[in-house]
Amino acid sequence: MIAHTAVKIVLSLVSLMLLVACGQEQDTQQPQAGTRSVILFVGDGFGAAQTSLGIQYARLIEDRELNIESLMRDGNTGYALSLPFDSIVTDSAAAATQFATGQAVRNETLGLNSDGYPIETILEWAHQRGLGTGLVTNMRITHATPAAFAVHRGSRYDGEQTLMDDILQDRDVDVLLGGGARAMVPAGSWVSEALPGIPKELDGESIRDDELNRVEELAGQGYTETDIARILFWGCSTLCVVLFLIATGGLSRSKPAEAREHDSVLVLMRSGLQIARNNGRVALGYATAFAARGDILVVGTFSFLWTQQAAEDLGLGMVEGYQRGGMIVGVIQGSALTWALVMGFL
Repeated sequence: MIAHTAVKIVLSLVSLMLLVACGQEQDTQQPQAGTRSVILFVGDGFGAAQTSLGIQYARLIEDRELNIESLMRDGNTGYALSLPFDSIVTDSAAAATQFATGQAVRNETLGLNSDGYPIETILEWAHQRGLGTGLVTNMRITHATPAAFAVHRGSRYDGEQTLMDDILQDRDVDVLLGGGARAMVPAGSWVSEALPGIPKELDGESIRDDELNRVEELAGQGYTETDIARILFWGCSTLCVVLFLIATGGLSRSKPAEAREHDSVLVLMRSGLQIARNNGRVALGYATAFAARGDILVVGTFSFLWTQQAAEDLGLGMVEGYQRGGMIVGVIQGSALTWALVMGFL
């Protein structure tokens, strides 16, 4: 992910929105060295009763142990009583706000104390100290549970547009993964107009009542998909030109003083097979080389089709899909070249 320089946006109507946004000026106070990352998993409505039922079902019916049980046994287990302020039964907004702030608040409120004033969430605290922050959900980002970590509103029902604007206002969330694209495109437009390439079943009309385009605003703070494609194109073109110049002007054109006779390909093949019969290491080398060449053939034949299909399944545009596929190919080729040098020395 690229912060402060590049913004990549891939959004879908229901289940996919990846947003890498630029951070703001942060204070110089740094957290103490120690724990590298903190990930808070919140199961909406997942209390002690549900946990106990899941553990017993796994033990008695499936004869296995849940991952959550092993985590509780091997680490530290704590309990949070998410009781709301001046009420008996809590809701998602009040419970998530208590997780995010440590304070009991009123039902339906997001990021506000019992008197109605904004309070700092753990996500905002981390952002101010230079840590990367993110919200990930299988619902829309403006749902009460994820929104409570970045929104300060009197009601969870204020509307998706209002809640989305509140989330994006201070740019203190570096990564957003979830739904909610319809709250980011101008009124009267469709999500596919701002984000070409998303699946039709995830497309939908904007729910905004103004002409603000949050997608363009965020993309304007860094590189767009078109910029990435242009960089890749000119990079590959430059590499081809350099290789052409080396081949035409950098290599010697003189002929060897003596022309030596070489064995035919058939003779060399027979000789190699004979050596392989008597040397297991040579035979293994032949087999691995054959498998490697076969793998390259398969990858080269189907990589473009695979990239296109994978991009469509993930709701990505073609440019984004080929960019990610190119990164994978680059890593593979770079690793192959590196290990070729190592194995050459060995």
